[in-house]
Amino acid sequence: MSTRQNVTAIGWAWVGVGAWTLLAGAGAFLLSSLQGPPDFALPFRSSLLDFVFRYYRWGACIQAILGGFTLYTGLEFLDRERWTRPAIQVLSIVFFVWISFFCIAFLQAVPHMTPSSGLASSFSVVRVVITDSAIMPMWLFGFALGLCFFTLRRPAIRDEFERADQIA
Repeated sequence: MSTRQNVTAIGWAWVGVGAWTLLAGAGAFLLSSLQGPPDFALPFRSSLLDFVFRYYRWGACIQAILGGFTLYTGLEFLDRERWTRPAIQVLSIVFFVWISFFCIAFLQAVPHMTPSSGLASSFSVVRVVITDSAIMPMWLFGFALGLCFFTLRRPAIRDEFERADQIA
């Protein structure tokens, strides 16, 4: 794949990530506004999950704003705006930290999950599947974000933005 195609593919990927993040954040904010804070007590103590539940609405708002900025950055990246290359590198790190935080919070809850009646014998398999459903996306997104981060650091990509800057 040529450098130009790499830049275009990365740009469209970030447009998609930005649109999805904006919609998910806006939806979570609207639902949390309608529903309010959870009115149930967790069967275990977790300061991380307490933090997530306490500030869920703020997190959703931040996610929606981050999604809007990411969408805008991805669109400008397609136009080869010079500021977008380092911005997407920073966004790669921010998204990795964001995903890791929620995966870790989810993994804290897994050992405390209890089976409903009749499922006790197979629940250990369910726990493994649930754990893998948190770990695998974290590794896959981590790999994709890391690949994006290091691809944008390549001199050929940097030159693509400098050429576009000289043409404009």
